[in-house]
Amino acid sequence: MTFKLKHGVAVVLVALLAACGSAPTASSPGGSDYLLTVRLEPADTQEAVTQRYGGEVIAWLDGQAILRMTGEAVAQLQVRGISMQNTTLEANSALNVPMATAQGWNGWSGGWNAWSGGWNAWSSGWNAWSGGWNAWSGGTTPPQPPAENNAVWTMMQLRQAHALARNFGAGVKVAVVDTGLDTAHPMFAGRLAPSAEWRDFVDGDNNPQEVNSGTPNAFGHGTGVAGLILQVAPRATILPIRVLGPNGVGTLDRVIAGVNHALNSGARVINVSLGATDPSDALLTALSAAKARGVYVVASAGNNGQENALTYPARYAWWEQVHPFLFSVGSFNRRSELSLFSAYGNNFVLGGVGEGVVSAFPGSRTAQFTGTSFAAPLVSGALALAFGETTNVTARANLWQLAVDSAFTNDMWNRTSQARGGAWLSLGLGMVDSANLLRSLPGFAEPAAVASATNLLPNGGLETTASWGFESASRATSGQRSGSGALSVGMGGAWSHRIPVSPNTSYTVTAWFRFANLADAASLSLDQSDAASMLLERTTTSVKSDTTAYTSRSLTITTGPTTTHLNVVLWRGHGTSTVLVDDMRLVRNP
Repeated sequence: MTFKLKHGVAVVLVALLAACGSAPTASSPGGSDYLLTVRLEPADTQEAVTQRYGGEVIAWLDGQAILRMTGEAVAQLQVRGISMQNTTLEANSALNVPMATAQGWNGWSGGWNAWSGGWNAWSSGWNAWSGGWNAWSGGTTPPQPPAENNAVWTMMQLRQAHALARNFGAGVKVAVVDTGLDTAHPMFAGRLAPSAEWRDFVDGDNNPQEVNSGTPNAFGHGTGVAGLILQVAPRATILPIRVLGPNGVGTLDRVIAGVNHALNSGARVINVSLGATDPSDALLTALSAAKARGVYVVASAGNNGQENALTYPARYAWWEQVHPFLFSVGSFNRRSELSLFSAYGNNFVLGGVGEGVVSAFPGSRTAQFTGTSFAAPLVSGALALAFGETTNVTARANLWQLAVDSAFTNDMWNRTSQARGGAWLSLGLGMVDSANLLRSLPGFAEPAAVASATNLLPNGGLETTASWGFESASRATSGQRSGSGALSVGMGGAWSHRIPVSPNTSYTVTAWFRFANLADAASLSLDQSDAASMLLERTTTSVKSDTTAYTSRSLTITTGPTTTHLNVVLWRGHGTSTVLVDDMRLVRNP
């Protein structure tokens, strides 16, 4: 009998770091040549499957097994006349990571130069941070994430999310399938899963410590990823799983074994800031098992800077086998423009800031990181934060939809188009917004301190028509969320009268929206103007919902040096029905 490899040829499968920019040295193979995916019968056991096919079972999933096979074991299958029906055989190769350089941007080495010259400066800041970390980590006081990332936190509304949160990700295990991490780093004190759960699939032991090969490579990658997750969800539990060597090279079998171990260890979120250039049935099988168990996988999009060239597993986003439990994440800069190095296009789901973000680095230090690898953990952290704030089974199963519905757009398509000379790019569904995600959780109630903050917006509940201007909008006296009225927005919109504010100050507007037609959409904007009533800047976020119940949306901005007033502007976008808006608040942030 004869059988073919997947696609009839040996498939090249590269576990590569999406943020690695310098040419690494070669890694040794993973100890096998092939992966065999087998559909299981109800009576099958691991021992029986191993005896039937040879090789080694690396993943025992829901109805399927994945075996690591040597070339000799594969040859014996034909000699022994073993049926290959309901199986898939594919190559398991180890290759160097290519340069993650696009349009002149070198994501890893550029960050490396910044780190090497900045240890002393960061170490003093880190000491202050770690002391504060220990002070609040066991309690309920909202944390103060590192000020070095303030611009990142503003874009994803992290400080607002921490003011809303009660648990900060407590009880949520996040697996970091990566180069390992510095398990002794002070940032991870009290934040790692029990050491009995740790795994190193490179050295074959339970010590996933990052290894420094002494040359420019991927050293520190996994530590940086884990550190960013904890900055967003500081009471989450990190499960370290090492599948890549110090040069950022790995093999597919290790990645699959890592995902399998994360699933068996109770992880609720799995961060895989790595990618392969070709599809894999075995990898898709492991991701499908994650979906079946309600586990979210967050994957970096890749650093090739190309359209419709996301790496796997990010490229599997929206595939039926994994949707809606797989996020593909690209990188934006602080101007809401797509990063030059970020892959984009089809299967792009969410973005995060992936340029110059500060996180933990081995040796109790911090570093600046750049690449889609470091945008992904911002999404993983936001999911962990949200997962820890609700016990609602339906809400936990719908976090993908809630995350994309609550994403922050900030005109990123127009900004990227302008930056690229008018090119219109496919940029997914927005950037992760941690505060909007928490507010969108069904039944979520804001803490009293947040709910009682001084509302600077007159008549935010539309109890009368005072302080508002209308265009194809009116005050409704039925269907309101509270009080005696709401705003009914038609194809036009409505805007508040000018609200006095201070320059160089952070403000957040929050509004509750109700859509009669789920195909409809709306937008919420904050317009900044000066003393002469000249429009200085408009910041906008789109609003949509998968429920006809009221859902909230917020928008945070920092006023410019000449800003004296703000206007709240609401528009109904595409659709046919009116949108109700109620309980609007504008507050000054601490």
